Amino acid sequence: MEPADRLAAELTPQRANDPRLAHARRNKALMQHAVATAGIPVIRTLLTGNAWELEAWLQAQDLTGRALVIKPPDSSGAQDVVFVPPNGDWRQGFERVLYSYRQPVMVQEFAPGTEYVVSTVSAAGQHTVAHIEEFTKFNLTRVDRTEFVHDVQPELVEYHNAVLDALGIRWGAAHSEIRLTPRGPRLIETSTRLCAGALPVLARAATGSSQLERLVQAYVDGVVSTGDYELRQCVSPVYMTAPHARVPVEAMELSTHLSSHPDLGMVALAGERSAVLEDHNRLRNLEKRLRIDTC
Repeated sequence: MEPADRLAAELTPQRANDPRLAHARRNKALMQHAVATAGIPVIRTLLTGNAWELEAWLQAQDLTGRALVIKPPDSSGAQDVVFVPPNGDWRQGFERVLYSYRQPVMVQEFAPGTEYVVSTVSAAGQHTVAHIEEFTKFNLTRVDRTEFVHDVQPELVEYHNAVLDALGIRWGAAHSEIRLTPRGPRLIETSTRLCAGALPVLARAATGSSQLERLVQAYVDGVVSTGDYELRQCVSPVYMTAPHARVPVEAMELSTHLSSHPDLGMVALAGERSAVLEDHNRLRNLEKRLRIDTC
């Protein structure tokens, strides 16, 4: 994304985001710092490669013995994210991420609450919501399902838009992972791109529109003419796993860590919400009986 930011600033400055904040839009620790500098509440975060500094910070922030999240600042999604439970030993996870990436590690307090993704398209600093998803998770890194929703607290969208402004995002697609905590919304991360995979198609099934057409409007017309969305039906992607799969020993030793990623695929459910929830339960029951043997 940083090369694209630099090219946009040079070739199409009238359609570019603030190049001074390009690194903050990629580095999650710098992102939190930029948002905090703008006066927006954030999750307490430290970027460090020193265990002594981390221990002192935990004491100063009264986070000793609290749940923590440890992750590389430049990773994608939940890659190499470590959850440290209350009173857990953070040192092992900290050292593993530090030595794997050979760069400072991002450590955060764990922020409880429901997680949402707010997806928008911006034109000249005006942000239009394309869709919002609510996450249901098994744990910090494993998603059970998501669901397109509409009537969420207005503060969620207001917070997201303020984050975009703080990160110098004036043009193009973006989506923010935000957790709605007891203290209000808190940013997990923002990505300056379209939602990946089948999300534009699923958004269109749920709302009749997506980020794609809004993005074309922004760059071609200079404004987003497709306004706020309406929820037409319940659409819920369910993320399937193969917990009983067996793989060859040599495959388990690959750098992809195949044995630790049992993801099987995604099934998209659509229709009346009660029927969608019933089918979700059926899928999970089928999943328990699933056996995959590649040996």
